[in-house]
Amino acid sequence: MEIKQIKVLIDVKHHATRFGFCYGFSSGLNIITGQNSSGKSTIVSCIYYCLGMEQLLGGNRSLVLDKSLFEEFEYDNNTLQVTNSYAELIIKNETREATLKRYIKSFNNESCNKIIVIENGSTSSYYLHSGGDHDRPEGFYNWLTLFLGITLPTVHEDA
Repeated sequence: MEIKQIKVLIDVKHHATRFGFCYGFSSGLNIITGQNSSGKSTIVSCIYYCLGMEQLLGGNRSLVLDKSLFEEFEYDNNTLQVTNSYAELIIKNETREATLKRYIKSFNNESCNKIIVIENGSTSSYYLHSGGDHDRPEGFYNWLTLFLGITLPTVHEDA
């Protein structure tokens, strides 16, 4: 799998400007550099979040994502309140490319435990962090394993 791009878009209360960032990746090894507090960790945590793997970083959204993505941030000496935000990750395999969209904060109560997959102009929604997310057709990890062409190991319970 190759990561092509991570993008975050943020809407705030009483402000027409849409905030966020877009970071593209090249084929091969990519090294993210920057000053302290410039967003390096935010880029990486958003990648994990779009893949539904934020728990590997130690918790849920509020523990692994910067509060500027879902709560508030400073801009032009003002504190802006986030009303809506989402992250999009573009990934590709040998033959396919897909955009994974996951809400961080939603003003229309869009579930954060859902990943929207856009592929070839078609949009599908998959759930995660609940039973069957890895083996049911509606589960995100099931979609991801099919996309990657891998098989998850089967764990057998002894009676």
